[in-house]
Amino acid sequence: MSPELVGRLTRSERWTAVLVVVFTATIYPVYAVANPSLWLAWAIGTVATAGSLLVILNRSRST
Repeated sequence: MSPELVGRLTRSERWTAVLVVVFTATIYPVYAVANPSLWLAWAIGTVATAGSLLVILNRSRST
């Protein structure tokens, strides 16, 4: 992403981009290990992280 594009992104769009990068980077080791417990932990972590971020962003907009 070019600096111009990053400057035009809203706060929520920047956080979405960060989540995509982090989730993509963390799924590769989970895939390589192929442990069902690790998959479950990764899935719970991603849902909790994304959900928490949505709540934080929505509350910050309403105040």
